[in-house]
Amino acid sequence: MRKKNVLALLLVLVMAASVALTGCNKPKTPSGDQGSAKLDADQHLNVPLVTEIKTLDSSKTTDVYSATVQLNTQEGLIRVTNDGEKDIIEKAGAESWDVSPDGLTWTFHLRDYKWSDNKPVTAGDYEYAWKRLLDPATKAGYSYLITDKIVGAADFNAGKGSADAVGIKATDDKTLEVKLVKPVAYFDKMLGMQGLLPLRKDIVEAGGETYGQDPSKLV
Repeated sequence: MRKKNVLALLLVLVMAASVALTGCNKPKTPSGDQGSAKLDADQHLNVPLVTEIKTLDSSKTTDVYSATVQLNTQEGLIRVTNDGEKDIIEKAGAESWDVSPDGLTWTFHLRDYKWSDNKPVTAGDYEYAWKRLLDPATKAGYSYLITDKIVGAADFNAGKGSADAVGIKATDDKTLEVKLVKPVAYFDKMLGMQGLLPLRKDIVEAGGETYGQDPSKLV
């Protein structure tokens, strides 16, 4: 697959979040005394989809509807928006990042943010998620998008190398280091794909083979 086609596929998944929201109607402005009514403490947003989602397991997702839900409920390192003319990279889970002069090492610095159970999101959650995407046991449909880009990823994905040899390392709780095989001009845009969202190892392992099927067991 040519690079342009791969990038186009990624952007379809990343921008799918906006599609789900286009059908939502604006709430009517309350009149009279209703304007001072108090909102319930427990708020819900209902978003219509044209089909049932297949899974909430971001490593195994290949359809746009499942990706839409995940990208609307989880925060990756960056988010991709569009101003009508061009794609814009915005900070999300990463408050900043550095790229080495040779373009081979990307270092991401995480901001302080938490899972829904109030535990902090760590760089280790990203390392675990990315390596799980590459793990041949996961059988991830989109693992090929990074196998030829990250050091050691191809061998690990093919069952010939170890996870420790993959160029994805959490050097501390707030720092994620990624080593590439060669410079990738569009690597930052790839970070918005659902397969690179963080995952909690304890939650995934507790869910076992059914992880991603029951939203009440996710964070």
